[in-house]
Amino acid sequence: MNESQESSQQFEPAAANAHRREQRALILPRWFVIVLGMTILCISVSQWSVPSDRAMANVLSGFVLMILGFVLYVRFVIFSCASGRVRLGVLIGMPLLAGIGSLLFEITAVSGLMLPTIQLRGTKSADENLVQASSQVESGTVDLLAVNRKLDYPRFLGRTGHPHVTNASWTAEPNVENVKLLWKRDIGAGWSSFAIVNGFAVTCEQRGEQEVVSCYDLHGGALRWAYAVQQRHATVLGGVGPRATPTIAGGRVFSVGATGHFVCLAGDSGDVLWEKDLLDMIGSTPEKEKEVLAWGRSTSALAVDGLVVVPLGGAPGGPFHSLVAFDQETGEQRWRAGDVQMSYASPIVMTLGGQRLIVSVNESTVSGHEIETGKVLWEHAWPGSSTAEASNSQAVPVGDDRVWISKGYGTGAALFSVSETDGEWSTARIWENARVLKTKFTNIVAVDDLVYGLSDGILECARISTGERVWKKGRFNHGQILMIDDIIVVQDEDGPLHFLRPHETGFDKLLTVEALDGISWANPAVYDNKLIVRNATTVVCYELPITRE
Repeated sequence: MNESQESSQQFEPAAANAHRREQRALILPRWFVIVLGMTILCISVSQWSVPSDRAMANVLSGFVLMILGFVLYVRFVIFSCASGRVRLGVLIGMPLLAGIGSLLFEITAVSGLMLPTIQLRGTKSADENLVQASSQVESGTVDLLAVNRKLDYPRFLGRTGHPHVTNASWTAEPNVENVKLLWKRDIGAGWSSFAIVNGFAVTCEQRGEQEVVSCYDLHGGALRWAYAVQQRHATVLGGVGPRATPTIAGGRVFSVGATGHFVCLAGDSGDVLWEKDLLDMIGSTPEKEKEVLAWGRSTSALAVDGLVVVPLGGAPGGPFHSLVAFDQETGEQRWRAGDVQMSYASPIVMTLGGQRLIVSVNESTVSGHEIETGKVLWEHAWPGSSTAEASNSQAVPVGDDRVWISKGYGTGAALFSVSETDGEWSTARIWENARVLKTKFTNIVAVDDLVYGLSDGILECARISTGERVWKKGRFNHGQILMIDDIIVVQDEDGPLHFLRPHETGFDKLLTVEALDGISWANPAVYDNKLIVRNATTVVCYELPITRE
């Protein structure tokens, strides 16, 4: 064998080995297929399991993807066929890129589905670029004494605390011509809705370091007065600014700030009549409160029988007081009641068993209270945590002795009865269904034996009597709903307004209006034939083709 033949024979095995290595590199290794399959399975289970919470499923999916990315990173650095120089570059470069990214960018907000908003660090939020509200006030007479109570929307979710305007009739189906934009303007951050009396709309907003109670003229949008305190509440999960909707009663405005500043204002001027520091009353601070009430005070005041009632709560470790009542005129404390930590739902008056009482959704119970004294008449278990699986949705009376409750986080809905015999009150569960009406941030509308609501972001209809789903259709994410006559107005979490006519198998979409842009968690409000909506940057007012009785 000559020298050239021997060299050729040595080269051929080397070339064949290189070719086989290239072929193996093109074939996914068995471990990778297994890891990828498990990843897909975990994500699928988290997204489609029942009962589930889509936001938590998204968090779990993101966590699984991060683990997969880390496994691939380690696999490439240690076991890949790439050159040592390339592997060293990846070993150093990937953590370096991640570190630079975390220094340059930050998550400033998340949606109801836990999808993040990412911005350059140091970018000012929209509210920080607004001028102080006091500099925008335009002089004009303000009268918050009711002229026509049937037209007013004086508190959170309206006169009855139920988002259904029944004394309205559509003169035509809503369309692009008869749903008219009246005015639009910038507004500070926050998720407060509007309380509207006599054509004046009062809300809360955040402008820089000032938490503001503001009064707008519904006829044109002029800012008539503004009351401000130096407070700022901000969390990545909950956003910036106040959450509670003011309450208007007897010409006065009662407003709860995100950090517990409770104030009574003169309706005609915004001047302070009296004020309370709710956190000081329970021996707490804004920093301590985050341990027990992670997303700020969102509960609106209840004005009833000369009292104004708000949830009080307690500092970490207690003691807790579910509710506290003050005299509307003087601000003098009249009573404290209940021993369960507060939630994010607002107290409401119901008539159950022929008796008017206050019903409060607390952190882990629903309770009924005597109005005059606050005495706890009954309690019904409703598990939750105001730092995790929070109760946000209102309790709704759906009969002479029945109460509907619902919430998100995979809990769903329930119906219970309330009864009284010889002065002894009791509750009894009728049904619970974790598959329906998972109302995370929103509330339901009850009509006859049906309820409508956004169930983990999808519009759903269920039967009150049985808890069974009738239909589920249309993703609007974690927005809000309002029913006007027989048409449902959905405030999409992403900003659009949808006008829907429900029927036995779903709904007909009549109109979509691009009203707002960005996360929109505030509830729509109606006065006369005007619809007003807002988010953390913009407020818009529309004229609707309706008549009011």
